[in-house]
Formats: sequence, C-alpha cells, structure tokens
Amino acid sequence: MIPRLTVVLLTLLVAPSCGGEKCSDKPVTDACLSAESRSDCLREGGCWGAHGLTEVSSCLCPTRDAGTECADAQECEGYCIADVDEAACEAVNQGVCSEFVTVYGCNCMVRAPQSASDEPSGYGCYD
Repeated sequence: MIPRLTVVLLTLLVAPSCGGEKCSDKPVTDACLSAESRSDCLREGGCWGAHGLTEVSSCLCPTRDAGTECADAQECEGYCIADVDEAACEAVNQGVCSEFVTVYGCNCMVRAPQSASDEPSGYGCYD
C-alpha cells in the first residue's frame, strides 16, 4: 500500500504546467478529449496550453480518479504510474492513477502481468 503523502507528492510531481490556469474537477468527457480551442477546452474542464515539449497548444483533461491506487492503466481514466526510478520500475506492481488523461515527462508505467498488453511495468518518457 502506498502512503497517502507519497500519493499527494507523486500527483504534484507529474502534474504538467498549465500556464497558471487551474483545470477543473469536472469529469472527463469526449468533448474535453477532442477540444481544439481554448474556449471548448476550458468549458469542458480541461487545461489549455502547450504541454510537454511541444510548442502547439492542446487540451489537457483531468481525471476523476487521480491518486487512486492501481495495478494497471485499465483501472484508471489516464495511466497507472509509480514514483520509482528506471532501475526499479520493472518490479513495480502498484501505483496511482495519473492526474491527467495524458502524461508527460518520464514515468514508471505500471502494468499488471496479465494485462492486455502482456508487458511488465516499464519506464518511459513522453513529451
């Protein structure tokens, strides 16, 4: 079981910068995921801006299950991630659901051995 403080810190560490705009706690919708304008994104509870390394603005949609313990991304609206370094990642079998549907930066992506991907947990960088 992951201590609550670790969950809070992990959520803060993986949260991308939203240019000072607060994303809402509104449930993730298809409209948020497909928003192509700032106004549409904000109306649907997303966070509009350039995320990751891209110079192109897009809508970043928050998840309702951020910080919830998980063993595979299929249990989350976004990804199941763990706050461990690359060397320890493959052995990880427990993480927390990501704050956003899309995850940027380097993270340990937690996967259950019997998951659809049938791959062990793995470390990856997504920008």
